[in-house]
Amino acid sequence: MTPSSPDVPVLIVGAGLAGLYAAMELEKQGIACQIVDAAPVLGGRIRTILVDGQPVDIGGTGLGPSHLRAHAMVERFALPSRPLTRRGKAAFSINGHLFDADAWEHHPANRCVGEEREILPARMDSYYMQTLLPFFEIEGWLDPKNAQYDIPFADYLRSHGLSEEALRLINMCINTNDIETVSALSMFRDAIKWRSVGFDDPKNFDQYGDAQYKPIRLDGGMVKLPEAMAASLARAPMLGRKVTRIAHGPEGVTATFEDGTALSASRAIVTVPFVALKHVAFDPPLPQPLGEAIGCAAASGNTQFILKTSSRFWEEDGLAPSLWSDTLFERLFVEFNEDDSVNHLRIWINGDNAMRVDAMGAAAGEELLATLARIRPSTAGKLEIVHQVSWGAEPLIGGEKYVMGAGQVTRFARHMAVPAGRVHWAGEHHKSREVGIEAALQSGERAAAEVIAAMQPQAA
Repeated sequence: MTPSSPDVPVLIVGAGLAGLYAAMELEKQGIACQIVDAAPVLGGRIRTILVDGQPVDIGGTGLGPSHLRAHAMVERFALPSRPLTRRGKAAFSINGHLFDADAWEHHPANRCVGEEREILPARMDSYYMQTLLPFFEIEGWLDPKNAQYDIPFADYLRSHGLSEEALRLINMCINTNDIETVSALSMFRDAIKWRSVGFDDPKNFDQYGDAQYKPIRLDGGMVKLPEAMAASLARAPMLGRKVTRIAHGPEGVTATFEDGTALSASRAIVTVPFVALKHVAFDPPLPQPLGEAIGCAAASGNTQFILKTSSRFWEEDGLAPSLWSDTLFERLFVEFNEDDSVNHLRIWINGDNAMRVDAMGAAAGEELLATLARIRPSTAGKLEIVHQVSWGAEPLIGGEKYVMGAGQVTRFARHMAVPAGRVHWAGEHHKSREVGIEAALQSGERAAAEVIAAMQPQAA
């Protein structure tokens, strides 16, 4: 049962960008709301740590040209910014060989065939996502006529003649869990979004250099954005309050916390990632297929190691600073400041490889340094791990981003954001036109608009 006299008009579960932006939109219309979050800090997957006193973002690392709402808030709150830390160009370690990019096409390590041989491994995923697109309007991923592409992305690529070696390299670092399971339709949506911001030459686009995509970072770290958003609200978010049960009905919504206390509202906006939402009980159960979408939700892994180096090892071996590899540890980025000094180094591991690294536990760091020393000897004895983070291992987050498996786009996508009575939904996982940070903000804006529309007659 839900009380007829709620504690607050609107309850927002989740203090990430979606929840904070929804609260800002509601307050513009004079609707009071209360944000609650199980985490002890703001921001969700926006997180900043300090390395030698310098801020390093390990989630939401920058704002690009498509982040229009985020840029507007940076301007509104007068948040100082600068170009994102520059990543050095990458050398490659493939099939046991170490070489620079210009050697790839004719290198013995290159086991690809035909045109595949011309595409750098670091660009192969984006190249084929772009060149094999079956439609070019982002709305197309929800068009029933394109349901035929709601199949494993690997199957789609095979149908276009790609070799198994090309598929292996594509799967190494693509931003999903595994191309054998992820829906091709969801990959096409993201590819079309990239085209809209000028990513129109995938063969020559240097995704690890400075090329077309020029993001900014915030002075003091990206966490300054959610902090500024929260500071603008009339009610401070309640942190460290884990919701375990949500009762909802015609009279309102009641959220029960882990400590047994509760908070009631006329309506609620839930922004918790679907993977983490599996651990929240709904009474009554959510309608299908929404409940099924939550029950089988998956997210891609992301594990990072932040490192320091005692020397500029790339000057010793004469290769590009960063490294793209076909090992378990995938990518090493050397991140430079504007004056060419080294800010830090970052190992970035996506998808199922991240989960494999997580399973190694404390041994992962030692294995990482040993692997780097083996595939790039100039790093031996020069690297120190100063921080490790796994988004997949965080129970309140569950992974880097929501991933739709084959068949799930047509089954779930149109139903995931439909309100369940007085419970509304937001979060990056509800993306339709946007991705990442902008998707989170857009979803918060949409959910707030739904609540405003529903409550306006009451206000009148």
